[in-house]
Formats: sequence, C-alpha cells, structure tokens
Amino acid sequence: MKIKKLHLKETFSIAYGNYNHSDALLIELSHQKCKGYGECVAIDYYQINLNDFVLKLKKFSKLKKNKKF
Repeated sequence: MKIKKLHLKETFSIAYGNYNHSDALLIELSHQKCKGYGECVAIDYYQINLNDFVLKLKKFSKLKKNKKF
C-alpha cells in the first residue's frame, strides 16, 4: 500500500480547479496464489483524503490478522 503522485500528460480543468497531478493510493491484496490490485485517487471536492483510507485499511488489516471480521 502506497500513495503515489501521478503526473498528468495535460492539465485537467473543471469548475473546481486545474490539476497537473493526482495523488493515488495503490494497493495489492493477495490470498493464497491470487493477487488483486486497486487504486483510489484523492478528490478535493468530494473530500476524499487518502490518508484516511490508509488508516482504515491498516485497521482492517489488523482485524484480519486477528480474525475478528
């Protein structure tokens, strides 16, 4: 699990502002011999904070290790 800054090829412009990059949370989940990948981007106008997701995923990971979910 890591947060990475993705640089856009062109500036993305909407009513809320102009963006030249996007911060993304990249994750890898595995079970037995299978792996899955996912990503989530930070969106200011939806108040999506990647650090909040990291904390929630770490909490879930601890519950999973203790088999309390």
